[in-house]
Amino acid sequence: MVFQKEYLDMVLVPCGIVIMFGYHIYLLYRIILYPHTTVIGYENHNKRAWVERMMQVDPDMKETGIALQVLSGNISAATYLASLSIGLSSLIGAWVGSSSNNIFMSRNR
Repeated sequence: MVFQKEYLDMVLVPCGIVIMFGYHIYLLYRIILYPHTTVIGYENHNKRAWVERMMQVDPDMKETGIALQVLSGNISAATYLASLSIGLSSLIGAWVGSSSNNIFMSRNR
């Protein structure tokens, strides 16, 4: 039996899924056993330290305003990036859907 081009998906898709799950299992292993060596653990440590520092500040001090500005900036950035990604996805979808030369159609008619 000759391996044909049509059967390539039968090999590549399972290989891709195995690689993806393997990476996520490895990442979960690293996060659980060695959280300080991952970016997620590093960020969680920094956030926890920042919250502890802000909780120690006297409420009448000027530093509470800075904490609120940081939180507001993070929320604004997340909202902006989410809106931007939705907009770009819509534009790309409209562009691909409206093209007269459809690259997803089979040429074997």
